[in-house]
Amino acid sequence: MGEGMNWPVFAAVVGVISILALLPTLIARKWTAPGFFVAIANLVVVLMNAPAPLRGIIDPANSAYNFGVLQSEGGIVAAIMGGAVTLGALLSAFLVLWNGRGMSMLALVLVDGFLAFNIGVPVANQLISAPEEATIKFGQYLTLPPPVAIPLLFFIFVVPFAGGALIGLSRLRK
Repeated sequence: MGEGMNWPVFAAVVGVISILALLPTLIARKWTAPGFFVAIANLVVVLMNAPAPLRGIIDPANSAYNFGVLQSEGGIVAAIMGGAVTLGALLSAFLVLWNGRGMSMLALVLVDGFLAFNIGVPVANQLISAPEEATIKFGQYLTLPPPVAIPLLFFIFVVPFAGGALIGLSRLRK
C-alpha cells in the first residue's frame, strides 16, 4: 500500500509544517543562539523520523525502524517508536525556542537526554568495537573516513542533544 509513497517528500512536508508550527516562537525572538542550534538538531530528527509513524501503519511489511538504539521489525511498534521520537523532538524544539522556565522544561531534559543517549551509545560502540568502519557514505562516490566521520557524528548527533538536556536542566527552576 505504501509502495508508491515518496517518503522523502513526505518528510519534507512534515518539516515545513513543523517550521510553520514553530514560526510564532521564532518570531517572538525569545530564543538564544545555543537554543536555536539545539532546535535545528531536533528538527533534523523530526525530518529523519517523520515517515516512520505513517509507514509503520500503512506498510508494515517494509517498515523496519532503526534509529540509534531504537530498533523494530516494523508495523505498529515502528509507528509508535517513530511517532514518539518525532513528536518528542518537535516538542523539544518548541521548548528550547520558547525559552521558558519551570517544570515544562523537564520534557526538554528527558527527550534531548534520551536522544543524546540513543545516538551516543551506537557512536561510542562503533568507536570501541570497529572504529575503522565508522564512516559516513554519501552514495557510492563520497565516503567520509573515520577521522572525519566520528567527530562529525558526535558533534552533529550527540552534542546538540546533550546541550538541550543541559539547557532544560538550567531552566527547571522558576
